Amino acid sequence: MLSIPRHGRLRQHSLLSFICFLLFLTNVHALYESQAGVFDWHHTWIGKPHWAHSYDASRLLIATERNVLASMDSKSGAIVWRQVFEDPIQAIEATDSGIITAIKGTVQAWDATLGRVRWEYPVENAHEKIMLASWTNGDILVVSNDAVTRLSPSGEVKWSQKQEFSNIVAADVDHEMIRLVDATGTVFMTTILEAPSGQVQGTIKVSHSAVEQITACGKHLVWLEKGSLKWLELGTKKAQSTTLQSLVGLPEAAISCSDATITVSTDEKSVVVGIQDKALESIKQIPSRYVAVTKDGQAVATSDPTSLRIELGNDAVEHEHPSVLTGPATFLHQVESGFLVGTASGSMFMYDRNGKVWSREEALGHATASEFLELPEKQHWTQMVDELAEDETEQKTVHPMTRYMRRLQTHFAELQEIPQWLMARFTGAAKQEQKQLVSLLDAQSCWTGGGNVEPHRDNFGLRKMIITVTSTGKIVAQDTGRRGATVWARYFGNVVFDEIHVVRAASVKFPPLIVAIGHSGEPGYEEQHLYRLNAMTGADYVSSILTEYFEPELITGTRFAKVMRLPIEEPDERTHILALYEAGTTRVYIYPDSEGARKAFLAFKPEFYFAQRHSNDHSIRGYRVHEGYRGSLTAQPVWTLDLPADAKIVAQSRPVHGNVASLGRVLGNRNVLYKYLNPHFFAVLSSEQDRLVVRVVDAVKGAVLYEADHANVDTDQNEVHVIQAENWVVYHFWSDGPRAKGYQTVVLELYEGENENERVLGANFSSFDNVQPYVRSSAFMFPYQVRSMGVTTTRNGVSTKEILFALRHQIMGVNKRLLDPRRPIDKPSKEDQEEGLIPYGPIPEERQMFLSYHLEVAGIKHIVTTPALLESTSLVYCYGLDTFFTRSSPSKRFDVLSEDFSKSQLLLTIVGLVASIAVAGPMVQRKRINALWK
Repeated sequence: MLSIPRHGRLRQHSLLSFICFLLFLTNVHALYESQAGVFDWHHTWIGKPHWAHSYDASRLLIATERNVLASMDSKSGAIVWRQVFEDPIQAIEATDSGIITAIKGTVQAWDATLGRVRWEYPVENAHEKIMLASWTNGDILVVSNDAVTRLSPSGEVKWSQKQEFSNIVAADVDHEMIRLVDATGTVFMTTILEAPSGQVQGTIKVSHSAVEQITACGKHLVWLEKGSLKWLELGTKKAQSTTLQSLVGLPEAAISCSDATITVSTDEKSVVVGIQDKALESIKQIPSRYVAVTKDGQAVATSDPTSLRIELGNDAVEHEHPSVLTGPATFLHQVESGFLVGTASGSMFMYDRNGKVWSREEALGHATASEFLELPEKQHWTQMVDELAEDETEQKTVHPMTRYMRRLQTHFAELQEIPQWLMARFTGAAKQEQKQLVSLLDAQSCWTGGGNVEPHRDNFGLRKMIITVTSTGKIVAQDTGRRGATVWARYFGNVVFDEIHVVRAASVKFPPLIVAIGHSGEPGYEEQHLYRLNAMTGADYVSSILTEYFEPELITGTRFAKVMRLPIEEPDERTHILALYEAGTTRVYIYPDSEGARKAFLAFKPEFYFAQRHSNDHSIRGYRVHEGYRGSLTAQPVWTLDLPADAKIVAQSRPVHGNVASLGRVLGNRNVLYKYLNPHFFAVLSSEQDRLVVRVVDAVKGAVLYEADHANVDTDQNEVHVIQAENWVVYHFWSDGPRAKGYQTVVLELYEGENENERVLGANFSSFDNVQPYVRSSAFMFPYQVRSMGVTTTRNGVSTKEILFALRHQIMGVNKRLLDPRRPIDKPSKEDQEEGLIPYGPIPEERQMFLSYHLEVAGIKHIVTTPALLESTSLVYCYGLDTFFTRSSPSKRFDVLSEDFSKSQLLLTIVGLVASIAVAGPMVQRKRINALWK
């Protein structure tokens, strides 16, 4: 948009907001122990499993794709302990003395009971990968790219042998020999060493032509080569082979291995075979490409849309299992009492012979984007259920009187809740919230269909729905009022979701609507997926209003570089229009592409500008949309911001749009600094040599409104994060400066003028006006490393903001008053005290500032917030690996009664006053009458 209407003077309630800031803000906000877990909830996730080991009858050790090693209670699904790593687990071995892992050049031994490190062994020059193997006595073999080492169970080096490898692919040990296979060029080089001493006994070369896929299968090496499946016993020279055509009927397939079996899969079916000397023994043929096999190859799991079949030898058990919602089984591990099943979407199940024991929605550990959804009011929800849950035929035939009777029945049913409502309001015995009826483990379980939850809004708007999309192809809707329990879920095979947009909020006539966007396929052959879903149920949304039929699912070969939710609506369905930008052709598409949507977009087009960062990471270009031949839309460049050739963009802000309560900042002397409220500006942070350069840019004309740089900043080992709202920008980085080494947080505040009461003349603001903002800035030492940043949002913007920092294992909230560039360095003057300014100093390291108190919230990468109906309260949701939900009230809860307020005492006082008036009133009246007769 080019222009924004402006007010000529401050709103009258600006003084009220200023008073609220002074009266209700504190430097920290604490949480009473009794409040922990009442309105917030924390779900600990581990992700999709790829390795498992049964430690004892009730303990299960699991390694996952989210770089997590965890111990779980196999009877309940509860996590006993877990270790979250920054880097992938390259290798893992289970021994009698513990669990051995190799992670980024370090071999570690973990106590299986407590999850503590018993010893560590650093592997020098481990640039590629590390391979592990173990002996029955607990010794560990460590193979890196330049050495072979044998360690004792306590981590001591028994021997180490220098040996060069280019691509180690297999390792096998016994008491006498060690066999290592290195795949180099067109040769498999097998090196044989003595196990007791590490001395090299010899090498064996086996030639091959073009290896397509290779894996180790117990004591065999298995690979695909030119339409054939080949295998080689480690330590021998002769490779055996068979054609894929004879196995699966096709010349192409994929393979996976357990210790004893090979699974050969195509798009249509799978074949599980075992190696018997020079031949393969067919174990099972499955009419599906999805099959899961235990590590020992003894059990096989197959899925269909409604059931799961597990076969162990000649015994088979079939369970009811909604694979259409969770994805087919891809991982199988046998425990003493049943089987652990992992699915393609990340959902995890434990089954015994009688059925499901427990489940965990580990897909949420792979979350890529989340959005809050405003729920409809209860009366609106019941109206949708009663009157709109009708097919097209019913809508034409149902008499209006029938609908009216449904309404009456609903209202009569609600009358039964009046006594309970009165008791909750006047006795303080509030009705137990629904979330208290849901245990944490139940809230973490998978949704398998059914359920009867009424997702409607509460009085204060604190209950909402969170809809999350994942990289595993799953969409999950959670109820914040029931500890994050799943309301509905959908699985879309082979789709990696990137983002989600709420394009229509709840209303009486229409259900809320979301659009989930993802991609599938290999690089260069990718397809884009867009799904329109009913946000209340997860069902495909098929419009009955648009004049032309619009598919709820759109799959296209066009790759969108940017998806923008526009502030305009499609006139028929009242859905926000999405603008889709294809960088390769500069084409712009709108979604939905209906006649009404196109008319609305063309009216908005003159005000539509956007900026896009180029893939080279040292230039940004601004665009406006042009209508070309036959209505085609093209993004035309308007400006280009070219950074130096050695520059690299490390962070870029995205404005958090919300209501602004005041157009200016009231100072202690009653003068005003007017905010620079340009919605088109954004901040670009780039690394240029050892300097961090910050530029504030106008997205409409590409002008640099402000520029600053910081010397001695490390952006290679430490991330840079930035957040923007209203007229300010806050960013965080690591400084290697000699005087101020450590993490720093810098705040920029933009004003219309340097002087007090200085304003830009004119009723409208335009980016094309020659307006240069005045910027005040200040830097503060920050005590922690940061993974992500966010900011609270409230309904009217009256409450002060709180900057949210995701630390390594905590969520920290810093009041915006602490990040104020006007904080005085010297002793505060009377005007400073009147304004409520705090003396300048570093951001304090106080535990009371942690929204997550003592909880270990791991792997947070994103923070989203939404306002409640209470002006004091903002809802906060954090996701990445774990998920955490809470409420934040930086200005305290000034608009609700405190929890210790006695409603019963108030009621008794009122009753007492009424009774006193009833008794004393006639007495006073008689006294007055008697006085008149005297």
